[in-house]
Amino acid sequence: MERPDIAFGDSGDAESDRRAPETAAGDPEEAARQWHTTFDAIGDGICLLDGQGRIVRANRALLELLGGSPEKILGRAPAAVLSEALGLLDVPGLLPAVEATGRRHSADLQSEERWYHVSVDPADDDRGRPAGAVLIVSDITERKRLEEQGRLAERREVEAVQLRDHIRRVTELERLKTDFLNLASHELRGPLAVLRGYVTMLEDGSLGEPSKAMRAALTVMRGKLREMNGLVTQMLETARLDDSRLVLQLEDLDLRDVLAEARQAIRPLVGSGHRLQVRAGSQPAPIKGDRARLVTIVTSLLDNALKYSPDGGRVTCTLTIRERTARITVSDQGLGILASDVDRLFTRFGRLLDAETRGIPGTGLGLYLAREMARLHGGDVWARPAPGRGSTFTVELPISA
Repeated sequence: MERPDIAFGDSGDAESDRRAPETAAGDPEEAARQWHTTFDAIGDGICLLDGQGRIVRANRALLELLGGSPEKILGRAPAAVLSEALGLLDVPGLLPAVEATGRRHSADLQSEERWYHVSVDPADDDRGRPAGAVLIVSDITERKRLEEQGRLAERREVEAVQLRDHIRRVTELERLKTDFLNLASHELRGPLAVLRGYVTMLEDGSLGEPSKAMRAALTVMRGKLREMNGLVTQMLETARLDDSRLVLQLEDLDLRDVLAEARQAIRPLVGSGHRLQVRAGSQPAPIKGDRARLVTIVTSLLDNALKYSPDGGRVTCTLTIRERTARITVSDQGLGILASDVDRLFTRFGRLLDAETRGIPGTGLGLYLAREMARLHGGDVWARPAPGRGSTFTVELPISA
């Protein structure tokens, strides 16, 4: 096929392109052969269009890209060819834009599996008059993949920065909470000690014989003081856990004695509608542990069972031994919990607030401390949900040899 009188627009020195046949020692045939060789050697797919927008020549790269022979594409509109072979549907809009503006127009187009960059340049004949166009098709799938990887890396970097900032803010907030717990618990201990002293003096008659009404009030005051003392203790223990300052005072114990102490400690909180049953059994349950912390674990579970059984009912605490493991199970007939809420119960300040539980007092520290203290003893605490039918909490601890 003879070379058409078309020069590449915007592709370099247009004047030298138009005079190419006059080179090669003045041999036009040699110049044309060199031109065709260069044209076919270009790696991108290229085709030349005549004034009517039909393909008059295509290089080898374009033929390979389209998977066809010259006869199948020559004389046809490039939009139809690219649509059939590559599935590119937006090519028709490029040619009118080039004709209207006399400038290059290009677009990145996507087929089902690959990306292509299609550009159209206006071309002139030897006299500089518009004579058609040059269409170039480049497979840019790999470039798009790398660009997407770059964008993904940028997004991940932004997310990493945001995550680091979030961690910093959460860490700072946790530190502030710990500082507050430390400060509040220490500041409250003094006034509470004074109040306990005056209540004791009123109870034993040191400040005069109390009336019947005063004794009833003192009973309420003693209960509230006990409640406040428990709150301060929870705050102190949580602060110690946060600062890694909670050290167990280990001694040889029998868990049956721990249950007896917990029962005695919780007795003032048992309402008239509750029936508390503690079943320690007759089998010894030796354990090396911190007596005060173990009593706190059981007391917290019993307190939780009583509070979340506002209509009363039976609360049962049972000790069982299986091989080298002791299990303390606390069951109630109260409000129950949902399976989706179990993990939240064991977080710091984790409380379930709804219409039924909003009025129940508590800090959300009791179950958190119970689990953490159990884990310090090599055990654990978990809950078995039963919405509307009560709850069951289990403490598992390793027993001594």
